[in-house]
Amino acid sequence: KTTPLQLKTGNGAGNGIRFRLTGLRNGASPEAYVLNIDNTGIVVEAGDERGLFNGVMSLWQLLAAHQATAVSLPALRIDDAPRFAWRGFMLDSARHFWSVEQIKTLLDAMATQKLNTFHWHFTDDQGWRIEIKRYPKLTEIGGCRVPQGEAGRKADGTPNLYCGHYTQEQIREVVAYAAARHITIVP
Repeated sequence: KTTPLQLKTGNGAGNGIRFRLTGLRNGASPEAYVLNIDNTGIVVEAGDERGLFNGVMSLWQLLAAHQATAVSLPALRIDDAPRFAWRGFMLDSARHFWSVEQIKTLLDAMATQKLNTFHWHFTDDQGWRIEIKRYPKLTEIGGCRVPQGEAGRKADGTPNLYCGHYTQEQIREVVAYAAARHITIVP
């Protein structure tokens, strides 16, 4: 017989999911966590919010592996800490422009894999993607590129421009979205 779990905060007893911040131990990674599942419920414990977030991502991965409304998880204990402080992904928006929504989807995927650094490549000879209000031609002209080869020309021989840039507000939005997932953006 299975018993439904309830979401609980604090140290309450009973069959539920509990999240605990314990405070960082000397020398411990702020991204370390313990995930414990037994007959009393599920406990995710960490010394820092970043570790708690990573523990929740591991729990989510365990739950998402089941395609049912009722899920049965085995008793287990995971003690996890990252081996490397910088676990990153690089996106080259200078060459291939991505929308803000596409970047948010990418950040969500990074969070599930516990990647913590997003290197966002904005500028290159292929494109200038950052709005600088004092210099509008940077995005007006530099925000467009002509792809190489046949893709770079329309049927009539004129350039097939590929354009896009991010406003300052959009960049702030992406930075905040990443920060909520404990991801640092490095431009």
